[in-house]
Parts: sequence; C-alpha cells; structure tokens
Amino acid sequence: MAALIYTQALPSWVLAATGFAAGAGSVWCIARAVFGRRMAELESTKRMLEKDVAEIRRLEQQRKELYAQLLHSQKLEALGTLAGGVAHDLNNVLVPVTSLPKLILEKLTPGSREYASVELILAAGRRARDLVRQVLAFSRNTIADRKPLALDGLVDDVLRKMQPSLPEGIALDRQLSPVPPVEADPAQLEQVLSVLLSNATQAITDGVGTVTVEVADDGGRLAALRPSSAIVPGVRLTVRDTGCGMDAVTRGCIFEPFFTTKEVGRGTGLGLSIAHGIVAGHGGEISVESEPGNGARFDIFLPCIAAGAKAASLRGVAA
Repeated sequence: MAALIYTQALPSWVLAATGFAAGAGSVWCIARAVFGRRMAELESTKRMLEKDVAEIRRLEQQRKELYAQLLHSQKLEALGTLAGGVAHDLNNVLVPVTSLPKLILEKLTPGSREYASVELILAAGRRARDLVRQVLAFSRNTIADRKPLALDGLVDDVLRKMQPSLPEGIALDRQLSPVPPVEADPAQLEQVLSVLLSNATQAITDGVGTVTVEVADDGGRLAALRPSSAIVPGVRLTVRDTGCGMDAVTRGCIFEPFFTTKEVGRGTGLGLSIAHGIVAGHGGEISVESEPGNGARFDIFLPCIAAGAKAASLRGVAA
C-alpha cells in the first residue's frame, strides 16, 4: 500500500523510465533510479560548467597579455618620441665637439700631451655622436629603402664579413636554407643581425661555445603570432648561442630602451630596442627563449612578399 501511495505522487516519466507498475517493486528502487538520473544530469552540468570556466580563464589570461602588450607598445612609442626629440637637440650640440678638436689637432704636435688630450675629447665626441645615432634609429618609425631581398643571401654575406672578428673559441654554425623573398631594408636587417651576433658572442662568457644562425621557413609561426590578421607566409631568422642564458626577469626587460646587463662603458641598452623597432617596422615579430645556463635563442619572423617577385641576393652588396 505504501508503495502505491508513493508512486501516485511520482511523475509519469519516472514510472515509465523505471518500469514500475502499480503494486510491484519497491520505493527504494524508484528512488535509486530517480537519484541516479539526477546525478548523471548534475555530472553533465558540472563538466559543462568546468569547460566554460576554463574558457573564461583562458580568455581572461589572453586579455591580460594583450593589455600588457598594448601598455608596452605605448611605453616604447612614448620613449621613442621623447628620445628622438632629445637626440635631435643633442646632435646639434655635438657638432662643435666633433669638429673643433680636428682643427686644434692640426696645430698641435703629434705625440704631445696636448695632442693626446684633444684626441680623447674627439673620441668621446664621436662616441656620443654614435649614441645619438642609435637613439635616432630607435625613434624612427619608417623604413628608408625597402626592396625585395633574399634573406639567406644577406645573412650569408653578413656572416662572412663578421666571422673574422669573432673570438677564436667561438664556432659559427650556418644553417641557411633558400626561402621566399622579403621586402626589407638590407642595411637595417644587417644591423639587427649584427646586434644579435654581438650579444650572442658576449653571452659566451668563457670564450668557448657555438653561435648558430639559421634561415628557414617560419612554419606558420608568424600567422600564429598574429591570428587576427590575414595569413601571410613568413620566414624565420634564428640566432642562438650556448652562453650563460637569462632569467625570466631579464627576458622581460631586454627590449626596453637603455636596459642592459653589461658593465658601464660596454653597452648602451639600445641594441635590442632598435632591433625590436626595425623588425616591427618590417611587419615582423621577434621572440626570445632562454634559461639560465642554457643559452638564448632569438627568433625573427618576417612576412614574405608576393610570389614571383625578384629578390636581390646582395652578396657583396650589403657592405
């Protein structure tokens, strides 16, 4: 009788799902079936909620990363504008500092104490002039002379010129594959490669190691770095070393203007900032991977130009 009373209070779909017929079975069987179905529904809802929460967290992390990139870009733009204005004024101030000592040297006896002192003034003025040029290059947002360029040819030419200046204990490993041409300023790309090679050799503090330079297809990395833009085939220029490496804090600051880990007198902290600006001006991306004691790897991704465009190899021309 109790079973019949309980079953009359249950919905018809419960009775149908459990196969319960009035006057047969037990309340416990019905309750277990109802609770089992309810638990299955709750478990399904839980999985859906967990999936939604994971997606929300991923989107929130992506939003934070994009916001951090925006702030960094705005900071670099502001610093570039400020540095460019200061550099123009300082360049005017340096004109007499770099020109008048030359006139004074003509009136002094070579080898004298006064001659050596004026030479020091001239050398300091030239160093200041070079620093101003670096600042001006950092503040520029335009590319002066872009043309179709075979990246592997340019890199090979730069490496041939720079290899004699490398320390004897450092081996240079070339891995240059033919790639589609890019539209670029050869002088500026040569400057980027020179900065990366210089940093790589200086990171090998014991003077014995290997610097590897690679040119290859980017494998879709440029499109992955810029998912919101049109898919453009790209090429990759990689410079990696077996040096001391960098920690996470250093990696987060290396592209900031005037940041350097070198001692006073050995670096201005503008090399990688300028390289970052040049790569960005070419529509590319630059990334770094490094761990303390495991060396560093810099990857530069540049977009290719239309198929069929003629590219200058610049072998012997990029000097």
